[in-house]
Amino acid sequence: MPDIFDSWLGNLPKERQFSPSKLPEGSSGAFSEWMSKSGRKPEPSYDYVGAFLAGIPPSEGHLPSFGVGGKLLKNPKHPTVWKTGFVEMAYALTGKWLDPDELDLDRQTAGKFLENLVKR
Repeated sequence: MPDIFDSWLGNLPKERQFSPSKLPEGSSGAFSEWMSKSGRKPEPSYDYVGAFLAGIPPSEGHLPSFGVGGKLLKNPKHPTVWKTGFVEMAYALTGKWLDPDELDLDRQTAGKFLENLVKR
């Protein structure tokens, strides 16, 4: 059953929706080096090319959810994409960056948390 996070994904403007980025000709060597430094292997749940093109430094830790122009770098099927929606919606409602992990929220309780903010 769709929830508030599915609605958030469905309502992102086209230019912000997830779509795998294409690597420009001649940049495969630099991208391979970037991936090597990040310690990752390409997989479809994240747009690593988009992160590379956005100039995001390679990191073995958490990579950002958004790239150039606020384009979503996480595939909608990524297991934590709902957290990205939570952070963005909570900020729009409160002006504060709220982390669902710090608040010990799972997807269902995070949705209720946001619904309560809207009711205020």
